[in-house]
Amino acid sequence: PALSLVKSEPAGRLTVGSTLTYTVTGTNTGNITQTNVVVSDPKLTEASTKTCATLAPEATCVLTGTYVVLQTDVDAGQIVNTASVQSTQVTNPVTDTQTTTISRNPELSLAKSASPTTYNAVNAEITYSYEVTNDGNVTITNLAVTDNKIATVTCSTTTLAPGASTTCTATYTIKQADINAGGVTNIASATGKGPNNASVTSPEDTYTVNGPVAGPSLA
Repeated sequence: PALSLVKSEPAGRLTVGSTLTYTVTGTNTGNITQTNVVVSDPKLTEASTKTCATLAPEATCVLTGTYVVLQTDVDAGQIVNTASVQSTQVTNPVTDTQTTTISRNPELSLAKSASPTTYNAVNAEITYSYEVTNDGNVTITNLAVTDNKIATVTCSTTTLAPGASTTCTATYTIKQADINAGGVTNIASATGKGPNNASVTSPEDTYTVNGPVAGPSLA
């Protein structure tokens, strides 16, 4: 008695929600009829097993089913699927492992705004808002925003699913130098970690808050 197993490889570009169709074929490669032949694939979302009561030499027992791609699969960059076949005569399962690669694209963007948009006195406070969006297809963790004028930017969440956004905030107190300069220009960017702890950084966003027109004055 002998068995072999072949599993078809899904084709096409995969995203979250893509449906994969697997065909798992167990073949009686021995020279006697086998009984209670069971083909199994635990990833299939419908029936995960197919049982053939008897299987003549060279005959096949075929299991077909689907699997829907999850965000965890995209974050992992692959789907690893192992199927097996065994029978009353072949009790040690024969397995076949299929690894399907998924392209990963970590990407962040940042849009910055300020309120108020002008100032005219020392110690005036400017509140900055930084809208950070995950424009890629993988989960981003350890999210943070850096600003060249501000020591601390606070974000309500540090994990963003694909397509999700969050708003971070910070305040800046106007100094005499800002009055003299007639404006405050901030440069900010968002950073985070993608799969395998890979760093991802958004393009920089520059924003200017205008101050009073500079000029000498005596009274």
